[in-house]
Amino acid sequence: MTVLGTAFKLSEATKKTFQLEPTSSPISKQRTQLRRTIALLLQQDVAMWLESMVPAFKAASPFQDQLLTGVVLCTLLKQVDPDTKARASLKAQKGSYFARDNVAIFLRAWKALAPSSDGFEVNDLVDGKNLDAVVTCLLGLGMN
Repeated sequence: MTVLGTAFKLSEATKKTFQLEPTSSPISKQRTQLRRTIALLLQQDVAMWLESMVPAFKAASPFQDQLLTGVVLCTLLKQVDPDTKARASLKAQKGSYFARDNVAIFLRAWKALAPSSDGFEVNDLVDGKNLDAVVTCLLGLGMN
């Protein structure tokens, strides 16, 4: 372990006591499974809410795939805040520059709408790096 540039050797007992390394205990596995279950349930709730707000979104279809172009996000933003000046490229294709730009447009408008709320990074959605952050952001938007 390195702290402030100094390397420390920790005993196995210290690592275990402070849980500095992942454990494979049954309780740890149960917590991980519970977190995954909760994340899935939240994603399903957000998907149903999105379907009610944006007709093009279908809760039964893959969640991430429908958000990749950013069109659904920008359409949702218009529903939540009709006065928004955010403009999206409605013909954006998945993986294109325009899709990434649409997501960035949504995020900028989201930050203006809720500056103290947690957002996500474009790569969290586009590369699938952190879909939980995307879900959390959309939950926050739904609560505003």
